[in-house]
Amino acid sequence: IAVLGDSYSMASGVDTDKSFHALLENEMNEKNQRPYEIINFAVGGFGLERYNATLEHLVPAWQPDAILLGYCGFNDQQALPPKTGSVPPFNPKRIDGMWTSYIREYIDLRQAEKLALQNTAESVLSDKHLAFIDRELQRMRTLAEQIKPGMPIVLVYLDNRIHAEQDLQRIAGIAQRHNIQFV
Repeated sequence: IAVLGDSYSMASGVDTDKSFHALLENEMNEKNQRPYEIINFAVGGFGLERYNATLEHLVPAWQPDAILLGYCGFNDQQALPPKTGSVPPFNPKRIDGMWTSYIREYIDLRQAEKLALQNTAESVLSDKHLAFIDRELQRMRTLAEQIKPGMPIVLVYLDNRIHAEQDLQRIAGIAQRHNIQFV
């Protein structure tokens, strides 16, 4: 089983033998006569586009029987910024990409959490986010089929924050449309 994901799936800050996929592998091997091997391809900071690049270029050599996608509910709905062809010179007055991609997103999502705690959770996924998720999960299904037709893919929604039920249902619906299980 190939694991794709970011720092949550990489298990950053967690002993390797205590990661969710290591625990899963141990449990599967204890309960089944057939041995299972879970190979972790997750890299901190990656998102859906890079998961697919990993699936396209690194995973096929291992010929997995299934894919376990650790979907990070914090930022996996974000597309990579467009390539500009060159790196701009350093400008100390310019706010860096960390602020624009993660910190601002974190602040926005914290505001959504506050609403959720007041039982008025609002969707944080825009139509643009949903279209991006749909496109990337469709690409993942296509890449998986090239490795092994009918390959099972399980999307595990990983996050430690409250989200609108509507967002979870939308992601689950997109996953289902591409024959991807949602947990």
